[in-house]
Amino acid sequence: MTPRSLLEAFALDFVGDVRPMRDLGNINTDAFDVVGRWRGESGEFILQRLNTDVFPYPDRVMAGAVLWLKAQDAAIRAGLAPRDAPWTRFEFVPTWTGGLLHRDDDGRAWRLMTRVPDAVAYKHLLAVPEDRRRESVRDVGRAIALFASMGRFADVSTMRPSLPGYRDGVGYFAQLRSVLAESVTEEEARAHRVPIAEELRAATGSLYLLGCPLEETRRRRRDPAIAKAIEDVLSDEPLALTIRIGLDQGTLRPTPIHGDPKLENFLFDTGTGRIKAAVDLDTVMPLNWLADWGDAVRSLANPAGEKESDLRKIRFDREAYDGLLEGFLSSSPELPELEVAAMPRAALAQILEQCVRFLADYLRGDTYYRLGLTDPPDLNRTRALVQWRLFVEAKRVIA
Repeated sequence: MTPRSLLEAFALDFVGDVRPMRDLGNINTDAFDVVGRWRGESGEFILQRLNTDVFPYPDRVMAGAVLWLKAQDAAIRAGLAPRDAPWTRFEFVPTWTGGLLHRDDDGRAWRLMTRVPDAVAYKHLLAVPEDRRRESVRDVGRAIALFASMGRFADVSTMRPSLPGYRDGVGYFAQLRSVLAESVTEEEARAHRVPIAEELRAATGSLYLLGCPLEETRRRRRDPAIAKAIEDVLSDEPLALTIRIGLDQGTLRPTPIHGDPKLENFLFDTGTGRIKAAVDLDTVMPLNWLADWGDAVRSLANPAGEKESDLRKIRFDREAYDGLLEGFLSSSPELPELEVAAMPRAALAQILEQCVRFLADYLRGDTYYRLGLTDPPDLNRTRALVQWRLFVEAKRVIA
């Protein structure tokens, strides 16, 4: 089907120019820029196909996004957004039948969203104009404070994760242990908590098993740097599970999380340079806002990036951490003291959790973070060691 024929399913008053998007993401890669009119007003839209190979439950994706947007609206009405930088947001354009997804003749799921006007995204902090970087980091801290405050406006009790197994620290450690035990069958992996529930097993069962020859896994494991990283992360497992333990013990509340609060998922106003919106709501799920906080720290406090092979260049940027914290606290979010006190530990936990994911994938043969044609064969080794080094540095600075 052509983009124009797909657009006929959505409640637009008029469709003008339609062209392939240039700024595609990494997952939902079929997308088009659309000029049109909706509810009597002209504007720009994004027509996008949801990648159901990654997100097999597109209705859950949309339900989570809608919950997030409603909670955000409520928080803004309550005056919890930064007062000097008004927030906006995109909207989903419904179909003529009232839904938010359109299935094409091949069963693929499409959605149509308004494009936030006068906004720009940055792939990484160095892409931000130098005179704006410090304030941009603080702005991300303010955004995380808004996210944290949204928990009081959202009932997550009925939410179902759009990506089963995502942010499951217990599962990630179980996968690492299963790979270290050289499991090649589900029966062998059962000793390492391979999921019993059909949905979770379908999504993550293969991640408990070797995906490369046994000798290759053993070769990778003999690497002294990898061996040291394995030893360290296993010894710090309780720290990595900070949020899960807090939820189980009732010291943390279940709240919605964005799930991927990296810099490029924030839109900055082209005039003021301030954050005006958050996008990419595909991984909204119930957990606790500390997961978003920790992941923002993990992303912004590592100026060398996750693909830097020279570990001597990996450092924990205390200035970026302090900027995030300053922005967060300047918003004065009303949150339980136990949650705020856990912020440094949550940051360490998210760094360590990502290290475990990269380690397990490197050892099992790069079956999750698959390598591209131009990627070096040891890319996931590099990623794992970068997170390990970042964790060591961060633990020294903020523990």
